[in-house]
Formats: sequence, structure tokens, C-alpha cells
Amino acid sequence: MVHLSPSVRGPLAGPDAHVVLFGVDYSWASLAERERLSYDASQARGLLERARWIPGLQEAAIVSTCNRTEFYVVGSLAAADAVLDVVRADRPGVGPHSPQCRLRRAIDDDAVRHLFRVATGTASLILGDGFIVRQMKEALQLASAAGTLGAVLSRSFQQAFKIGHRARRTTDIGRGEASLGAVIATVIHERVSGSPATLLVGAGATARDIARQITKRRIGTLTVVNRTGERAAALARMCGAATGEWDRLDEALQRADVVVCATSARLPIVRGEGLAGRQPLLIDAGVPRNIEPPAGMPCVTVDDLVTRQDEALSRRERAVPAVLRLVDQEMADWHQWMAQRPIEGLLQTLFAGGAAARRGLAADLVARGYPGAEDDVERLIGKWTGGWLKGHAAELREWAGGRRGGPTAPIGTHG
Repeated sequence: MVHLSPSVRGPLAGPDAHVVLFGVDYSWASLAERERLSYDASQARGLLERARWIPGLQEAAIVSTCNRTEFYVVGSLAAADAVLDVVRADRPGVGPHSPQCRLRRAIDDDAVRHLFRVATGTASLILGDGFIVRQMKEALQLASAAGTLGAVLSRSFQQAFKIGHRARRTTDIGRGEASLGAVIATVIHERVSGSPATLLVGAGATARDIARQITKRRIGTLTVVNRTGERAAALARMCGAATGEWDRLDEALQRADVVVCATSARLPIVRGEGLAGRQPLLIDAGVPRNIEPPAGMPCVTVDDLVTRQDEALSRRERAVPAVLRLVDQEMADWHQWMAQRPIEGLLQTLFAGGAAARRGLAADLVARGYPGAEDDVERLIGKWTGGWLKGHAAELREWAGGRRGGPTAPIGTHG
């Protein structure tokens, strides 16, 4: 459960209020586009604080990771467009402006369903990715701090966290390692105890996946070395790793407990003489092979890694239908909760009025000579009327929950 500040915005109000999603992810935009449209915590909070004054905007949150930047907005469609204008002003010339970047847009059911799928890992680059939930929780906390979190996004995200946990607990969607980097991180964790010093040689797409997985799991320390120093430095910054110099690779090998190579070099980069009698864990993710180990020294090859990855992916893919059924169930609960929201305001008024009426009646009865203190008389009246009020409230909630006609417009009307 994410703990939020007390200042949470009010209920979804107005006939034109919608839940709107817009943004980019790995399936819609290149890595370069996603990088230019990404937001760190301070940038996200600053944008939300500027957007909160938009007329018609009730709530907003930003989920920004290496594979997606998505803006969730509650309010009018015009307010959602105005938030997009703020993003365009914030990042001119990138993201939504680029002809190479297709902007995802979803409304109401489609937006919330996508949120649930992200939490379950069925809308992730790596099928079943479980780390996204932590990043979504951080996004919710940022929205709370910026004053743009309200009941609808709070409830929707909390449901997303619940279904993400349930999917991983009851299905195989999160079992095994579904990316090469995840397999390598697990192999290191299994074979090297303590806090190993890992040397990663390479800075391409495979190396980025490896670096992210090692740092996500907090497996010791990581140093990145690449023939192009700028690329090594960029990857190190992204993952909070250190960098080494290419022409001092042999020195870096002497300090490493684990050596991982992931380059496109045509000849081996790490050779036996560079290890000088040491016995680090060697992992070669290159094709052709990047490591030429000394005779008798074991080396994990890409074939070993891919076999394990393929088994995990097959297992996760078989779990997808069961996870999507859980999403459908959660959407039904979301519809019911949304349909009940107008009733809740009415019930709060009724119960508040009932409390005031009880206090007035108790004071009048005591003034007329009824024996007892006002508080005792008020509690007695509450016992007489409380059960009756609660019974009718339960019937109203059941009726409003969609059992007589489904969700109310406009939520759920944009399929």
C-alpha cells in the first residue's frame, strides 16, 4: 500500500470528466525519442505542479521509465489537451512533435485497462516485468506531493498494484528470467556470494539490459568499459555505475569478481593472459564470442543463457490469458466503484445530516425532561436509526454498482 498525503483531490465531477492516457512507450517510439521525453522525479513534480492549475483538470500522474513515459489525466478532454500543450512547451521539438514518434492516446476503459496491463507486465517490453510496479508507486507518490492526486487515480493505481501482485502470485507471468540481462543477473546472484564487483564490457542494447538488471537487483558494484568512452559513460550514468578506461581493461579485469562481455566485436576481447591466474565468473553474451578463457576455466556462453531465457518466456506467454482474465475481473470492480461514486457523496450528506438530527433530537428530549445525558440519549437514538440507514445505504450501493445496467456515463463509454 502506498502511503499518501492527506491532501487528496475530490471526486470525479461533471458530465465531461474522463480518465485520459497519452504518452509513448517502446512499441510506439524509439529509444532516442523515449529518452528525450523522459522525466526524472523533480522534472515530473515540476510539470505536475504547473499543470494542476489547468481549468477542468482534476488529477494527473506521470509514469516515466526507460521504456515508457505516460501521462494519466482525470478531467475534461480539453484539460487533457491542455496538459499535452504543457508537455510540448516543456519538451519542444521532441516526443509528440516528432513524426517518428506516434503518441498513444486512450480514454476511460482503455486507459485504465492499459494501466492494469502495465502493472501485470503484459504491456512491458520484457513480458512479466515486475520492476514496473515499484516505478508506478513512485509516480503515485509524486502526484500526491505535487497536489494532483485524487480519488480516481489513487483507486485505479491501487487496483493496479493489487492485480500486479495477484498475477505474480497466482500465475507464471513473473516466473523465470525473460530477458538476457535478467538471466545474467540471476546467474551472478546464484554463483557469486556477497557483493561481487562486476565488470561489463560493452554499451549496446544487450549491455544496457544487463546493466539495468544488475543495478535493479542491487547485485554488488558495476563498472562499464567500452571502446567508445562516451557510450560507456552514458550507460554508467543511467544505471549509477562506474566507468573504466578501455586501454586499461587488463587492470579492470584484475579487480573483477564477474566479467560480462556483450559487444559486437569479431575477435575475442578478454583473453586468458588478461586474467593472469584469477578465477572470476566469466559470462560471454557476444556473438561471435567475446571471451577466450584459459584452458580449463569455465565460461557461461550465450547458448546457455538463451536456453534459460526461452524456457522462461514460453512459461510466461502461457500465463498471459489467465492474467488478462484477472484484468477483466478488476475492470468490473473498477466499473462498480466508479458507478458508486455519485452515491457516496449523497450517503455522506445523509449520514452527516442524520448525525446532526440525532444531536438536535437528543438535546430537545433532555430539555423536555427525558432522563440521561445528551450523549447517552444521542447514542440510544443512533442504535434505533443506524441499522435502518446502513441497510438502505447498502441497497443504494448495490444498485449503483452496475447490477442494474452497468457503469454510468461517461466512464466506460469509450471502448
